[in-house]
Amino acid sequence: MPTLSLTSTHAVVSPGENIQFRCTTPKPRCSVNVEFQLFINGQSVSSQKHVSSVTFNLVNADVSHQGGYSCHFSYQNSTTKSPLSNTVNITVVDLQQPNISHSAPDGQFDEGPQESVITRGHSFTIICTTESQYPGGSFHLFRGSNIIRSESAVSHSASFSFPEADYSHEGNYSCVYEVSVSSRSFRSSASELLLITITASLVPVIGAAVSAVLFLLSVLIIILLLKRRQKQRNKETQPKSSFTKNSDHSELDYINADPDHSELDYINADPDHSEPDYINADPDHSEPDYISADPDHSEPDYINADPYHSEPDYISVDPDHSEPDYINADPYHSEPDYISVDPDHSEPDYVNVNVTEKSVVDKSDNNICESCCE
Repeated sequence: MPTLSLTSTHAVVSPGENIQFRCTTPKPRCSVNVEFQLFINGQSVSSQKHVSSVTFNLVNADVSHQGGYSCHFSYQNSTTKSPLSNTVNITVVDLQQPNISHSAPDGQFDEGPQESVITRGHSFTIICTTESQYPGGSFHLFRGSNIIRSESAVSHSASFSFPEADYSHEGNYSCVYEVSVSSRSFRSSASELLLITITASLVPVIGAAVSAVLFLLSVLIIILLLKRRQKQRNKETQPKSSFTKNSDHSELDYINADPDHSELDYINADPDHSEPDYINADPDHSEPDYISADPDHSEPDYINADPYHSEPDYISVDPDHSEPDYINADPYHSEPDYISVDPDHSEPDYVNVNVTEKSVVDKSDNNICESCCE
């Protein structure tokens, strides 16, 4: 019976490693070739010829190379074969790629299966899981290429908690599962990347939005108030029917229909008629001015038909006709003056055509009783 020995370092290997065996005869015959065969679980996998021993190399081991190995030999031109050698067991540790999931019940906004947006200040958890035929083991959490945490596997899973999310937690996360088999550590390939993004808290954002809305409303209210005040001022400058400074008439009342004098101005100096009333129909003197010296007609009324004296002036000395009326037809004295001594026409009227001197005629005997210079 030949002897099978493992010449490589470990009987427990990772996928991709090489496995090497040596099969040796107990009593070799000189100058006679011996054919050696290697078996795995009773199935021939390789054969070589040599005088006394051969080496079998298995390159890039995978799960198909896991099992019990043995060998036997036979001499050339002989149908007799040796018994199988001792058995060497080989284990190929092929760890599956772990899964990374995440949980953030109070502050998560999913962007996709491998991307999550977490609100700053909220908690979140990264969970790593795997399927393995080996008990125990542990998970390593990577951010970028650096291990930031390690947790023992419980039922082939581990949780990494972050109580308060901060901007320093942003990045690409991945998990690696590690297990020890026959005093040798094995690591799985890294999981897919999980992108964690931290966003600002919604509370200050909402507060800022509310503040902005209140500010805009305040500005709008101020603008409306200013426009309303301006509109009121504009109305005050427009023609209006009346403005009473003192409603009980103890003081003067003023009414200014048009401050810029484009329309008529009216002034009532005394509403109870205890003082004279004045009306200026046209401040620029383009129209006649009217003055009532005494509204109750106890005093004479004066009317200036044309301030520029281009038209005649009229004076009624006594509105109730108890005294004579005087009319100056031409203030420049280029035309005659007329005097009606008796308004009821019971006596004759006199006309003085001399503009430099005007005579007053006695109504009884038609003699000049008085003369005066105008």
